[in-house]
Amino acid sequence: MPDQTGPQVSFRPEFPLSGLAGLRTNHQPLYGSSILGFFLDSLGKRARGVRTICSGSLEMAMVACGRTSGYIGIKSDTVSHAATMPLVFAAGGIVTTADGRRATDTDEVRIASNGQFHDELVDIVNSAFSCVK
Repeated sequence: MPDQTGPQVSFRPEFPLSGLAGLRTNHQPLYGSSILGFFLDSLGKRARGVRTICSGSLEMAMVACGRTSGYIGIKSDTVSHAATMPLVFAAGGIVTTADGRRATDTDEVRIASNGQFHDELVDIVNSAFSCVK
């Protein structure tokens, strides 16, 4: 665990015991229900629970303060993420795109996590996109 004061991401030892903030997409018709179903099925098998608060900024802030272990946002609110991605980074978390590079304000896919299961979340996102092509 990093030696820091203030908010920090959770460092829960096992993904199945972790919370996971929900999948959020503002453009469901673009991807269709099959991708959402794949996400929910894949995440539901691995996480303690999946929820959708419908506030990308709140969900990402929950990762930053350790209330949940991960968040996947697809075509979510850019402004909300621009405000909260720095919180995740400052708390020791990771925010990347589906190709694993550090996310920016202009990216359509953002995956935020405590880092412990980040690669698995990236794999789930990429599998979901490949299953609907």
